[in-house]
Parts: sequence; structure tokens; C-alpha cells
Amino acid sequence: MAQRNRYPGTRIDLTDLGDRPLFHDWTITPDDRSADGAVLTGTVYGHPTFPDGTGLTTSTVEAFDAEAGWAYCYSSGLVRLGRCRDPEACETVDLM
Repeated sequence: MAQRNRYPGTRIDLTDLGDRPLFHDWTITPDDRSADGAVLTGTVYGHPTFPDGTGLTTSTVEAFDAEAGWAYCYSSGLVRLGRCRDPEACETVDLM
């Protein structure tokens, strides 16, 4: 799967990806808190505020690349992606 970007042309700095929180068993779904966009929901590990194994939902996903293992969210910034809960659904994500 190619990178998806809500704002084409925006560059994402991946230099500190290895130090970012990991979302495992994640899914990406429409954001029911706003008129458009999508959010990431999963179990987080390595987050500075939440204990490992906490279920979290991010802010709006600005860009992601499941194959490369990362997502960039509006308020969370860069996160690593582990296994997608539903790989088929991960292939058809629309961030708009």
C-alpha cells in the first residue's frame, strides 16, 4: 500500500520513528467527532503518558503508511504502527 496523505505534498519527518509510541491491533475509522477525516484506534505501547496495553483513539490522522509502519496524527504526531486488526480494511482507507 502506498502512503496516504490528507494534505498531498506534506513531508513527514521519520527520523525519530523508532522512539515513538507503538499502536498494535489498530484500526482506522471515520472520525465521528468531526465532519471528515479518520482516527486510529488501538493498543498503545511506549507512550509517555499511558501505561503499556492501554486502548487509545488518536486525533485526526493526517498521513499514514501501514506498510512502512507509521502514522502522523494531528495532536499525537508521529506513531509507529504494529499489526492492523483488519488488514483488508487497512488497504482501503480514505483520510478525507
